Amino acid sequence: MLTSDPAFPIEPLIAPLVYEMKRSGFFEPCWSCEGHSGPDGALFKSPTVWFYCTPGHLRLLAGGLGRLRLHARWRVVITHSDTDNPEPTFALEAPREGASLSQLQMDVAHIASALPEMLKSEANTLLAR
Repeated sequence: MLTSDPAFPIEPLIAPLVYEMKRSGFFEPCWSCEGHSGPDGALFKSPTVWFYCTPGHLRLLAGGLGRLRLHARWRVVITHSDTDNPEPTFALEAPREGASLSQLQMDVAHIASALPEMLKSEANTLLAR
């Protein structure tokens, strides 16, 4: 199950990425958004997945993102999920400028499909060093 609250299902355009992150066994997604436009049609909220993981797995994700051909420069940042939670939470997110919502949602689909091989490739690269 990818949601802890059936009243708030995961949005369909971000679900494949959330699923692949969870399926990898490296990441524990805890919040996501497929991105949204404002009333004027401009990007209002970028696609994002918040998650927990170890630093090593974070390195695999961040390194692999830099090798993908995407419409935007996606990044992994540290954030927090709740004010009473001392554990760091990370976010995989796109910048709010430079790409349209539809381009960012295409990136989400590409990252989701590339994720398993991307993580494996990054791990092999690190092992070879």
